[in-house]
Amino acid sequence: MISYTITLIIGITFLFLFLGPRATLEEAPALMNEEYLVYSAVITQMYGESQGDPLVIRERISKGERYPVDGRLKAQNPTLDDFKRKNEAGGKLSNDFTSTSRVVLLSAEEERALCSDDWASFHEKYPHASGVLSFSRVGLNQDRTEAVVYVDRMEGNLCGRGYLVLLSRGSEGWKIQQQCFLWIS
Repeated sequence: MISYTITLIIGITFLFLFLGPRATLEEAPALMNEEYLVYSAVITQMYGESQGDPLVIRERISKGERYPVDGRLKAQNPTLDDFKRKNEAGGKLSNDFTSTSRVVLLSAEEERALCSDDWASFHEKYPHASGVLSFSRVGLNQDRTEAVVYVDRMEGNLCGRGYLVLLSRGSEGWKIQQQCFLWIS
C-alpha cells in the first residue's frame, strides 16, 4: 500500500513538473483589436480625454460575470449572445487603447493594495485620477457594426456607477447609441 501511494505521488509530481502551469492555469483569451476600439470610444465619449491626468483602468476582466442585458438595450440578439459568451471567459487588458488619454493599467495586486484602505493609498498615488474604470469583454455582431460593453467607474468604497453601453460603427468609427444605467453606490 505504501509503495502504491509513493508511486502515485511521484506520478502526480512528474505530471505537474512535465506539464507545468498549463495543467493548472487557464489562460485568458486574447482580446481583439476591435474591442480596444470600442473601449477607446467609450472612454472618449463617456469620460472625455484627460488633460495629462492618468486614466486608471482595471487590468483584469472578471470571469463569469452575469450582466443583466436582456430587454435593457436595443441590441441585436447575435450581439447580446456574443457578449454573454465572451464574458463567460473573462480576460486581461493590455494597453492597446487608441484614446489620447494616458492609461495606467491596475493589476489585481495593486488594486488590493491601493483600494483596501478607504482608497487613501489610491488617491495618494494617483491624486488627479477620477477613480478606476472596469470593462467587460465586448460583444459584437457578426459584421462588427454593433457592440455591447459593460463599464463601471469606482471612485471609493461607496462611490461608483455601472452602465451597459450599446455602440454602432459607422464611417467615423464607434459611436454610443444607448447607455443603460445599472447601479450606483
